[in-house]
Amino acid sequence: MTKIFPQSNSLNFTQQLVECSAGYALGKIHKTKFANGEITVVIEESVRNEAIVIVSQPRSYEDMFELLETIDAARRSSAKEIIGIIPYLPHSRQERREEGVRTTISARLFADMLQVAGLDRLITMDVHTTAIEGFYKIPFDNIDPFTLIKQKIESLTLMNPTIVSPDFGGMKRAKKYANALGFNIAFISKERLKANEVDSMTLIGSVRDSDVIIVDDMIDTGGTILKALDLLKENGAAEFHVFASHGLYSNDAIGKFATNFNTPFVYCTNTLPLSNPNEFVNIKEINIIGEFHKALKKTFAA
Repeated sequence: MTKIFPQSNSLNFTQQLVECSAGYALGKIHKTKFANGEITVVIEESVRNEAIVIVSQPRSYEDMFELLETIDAARRSSAKEIIGIIPYLPHSRQERREEGVRTTISARLFADMLQVAGLDRLITMDVHTTAIEGFYKIPFDNIDPFTLIKQKIESLTLMNPTIVSPDFGGMKRAKKYANALGFNIAFISKERLKANEVDSMTLIGSVRDSDVIIVDDMIDTGGTILKALDLLKENGAAEFHVFASHGLYSNDAIGKFATNFNTPFVYCTNTLPLSNPNEFVNIKEINIIGEFHKALKKTFAA
């Protein structure tokens, strides 16, 4: 029986994962928060000489520290192997230093912290750049949601469909979907003033009278997507569908989608939980828990 321990941010995800197999059991764990904001984690059952799984969907630095404490607690309790399921890997956009900028490579820093705490294997999904795998000395499984998203796109009724990448960085992803589906392709060239703030956009390709499918790895503030929708509408696009692997929805992004006159359907996997799933009914969830179950099965079969 494999014990799977949830974090305070991932109970629903973990319960669904446990239900995938009779060989899984929900681990007993407790988090306490002190008056000064410090937290402590207690694993409430023996894990000695066992391979265990910890599931975390971190949105805050408290969530990240809870994960590190849980890994440390398991290591100090003599767990044989600690497997971390972190569907959305924090800090994945900070994998390099810009030239001449005195800044951190925080994707590497977080990788070091996980490994020093005692993590033996990481299973995640669609990291922002695959170069991040090089920061880890432990096995690093990066699940691709391509098949699930492709199946969802195929289920839609679309007229003259066109896949659109919202920036140059997503061109490889957009081409993969366009080639697999036999759709037209276009992309947007954007100039960014700073993080989460786009200055200008230019459309390359035609979307006139097309049902547009925007594919991206994440939706953060939604600013890029919303600006792209305005541009696509100006260029004659008929209908919109947005697909993303990770829904961060920062700075009231859901509210912005809900009040935008070009409001599309937004399809996003459940790598992160929605804080308020009823806030915008046009957000549709693509459940990827089965993909993590498959990854675990292969891990334990190896």
